[in-house]
Amino acid sequence: VLIRVFADFKFVHGTYPDLCDPKGLNEKIVWAKFFEYYRVPETGNKLMTRAFIPAELFGIVHSAAVRWRCTTPRLPPNDAIPPGCYYLKANHGSDMYRRIQYPLTGQERTELEALCSEWLHKAYGLDDGEWWYNTFPKEVFLEDDIVGDERSISYNFFVFAGTIESIVLQQKGVPGTKGTSRSTR
Repeated sequence: VLIRVFADFKFVHGTYPDLCDPKGLNEKIVWAKFFEYYRVPETGNKLMTRAFIPAELFGIVHSAAVRWRCTTPRLPPNDAIPPGCYYLKANHGSDMYRRIQYPLTGQERTELEALCSEWLHKAYGLDDGEWWYNTFPKEVFLEDDIVGDERSISYNFFVFAGTIESIVLQQKGVPGTKGTSRSTR
């Protein structure tokens, strides 16, 4: 895995990463994959990342409410979820989400349950050195759409040794459709 990550880094950046003295964000990310201390299972598990919000920010930083979660791909019945927009997600990786509208039609339910089955069988990140996504049970879950817009923006903070190295704002696009997402650092 280290050799693959080094080769990918050189292909993109023209040089190998310096893991003895990483300088830029990209080198620090590679270093962290192999040498950082990770709080497991909190790291990588979307259902547990709230544990990283400092207590003094609980009244300021809000997380979407989780309406339902399960280790199988069978979605809850329409009468178990209030009508409205939600995000259906997998807890163990990136780009495994869909913005959906409850109640579901029969065809939507069939397609989404097949998608959830794919997600639950996916070993995310192992080829890229992101082993921590595979240390906890895989689940699918529904969380409230707190923005009310299908092009919502997520804020991603990259923190190394207690210092914020980068903040990435990502506007979600249509999953699986190139060119529909936008991001800025």
